[in-house]
Amino acid sequence: MKKFFFSLFLNMVIFVAISNLFDGFRLPGDFGYYMISLFGLSLAIMLHRPLLKFLTVKINFITYLLSGFLLVAGALYAMELFIPSLYLNASSFNEVNLQVITINAFTVSQFGTLIGVALAGASLSALLETLKKVGDD
Repeated sequence: MKKFFFSLFLNMVIFVAISNLFDGFRLPGDFGYYMISLFGLSLAIMLHRPLLKFLTVKINFITYLLSGFLLVAGALYAMELFIPSLYLNASSFNEVNLQVITINAFTVSQFGTLIGVALAGASLSALLETLKKVGDD
């Protein structure tokens, strides 16, 4: 039970950080919807283990990343339809000049934002899960 709440909290923090990274992904302003959306996204990423065990797939970084990506992308799409004020819009990124290389400003579509948020959430969660698993051994 302790591990469940720790993972739930950790995944909630991941999605709050991701909402600050992508300007096209906005969590609801109402506290109730805010907590419901974070709870739903965290549960979606936590469903990977029962899903992979059901499919009898070995759990490692790659399988965690792929299953987490699919689950979060599906949950985000469903939540966007049913939770008011959870927005997935086009994201725009400013120009970055590093003296050696310059990355021009660009815009990512709504679908690209969904993929980016799902991939970022799944990869951060997979990385932390792998590090936690290595620390337990």
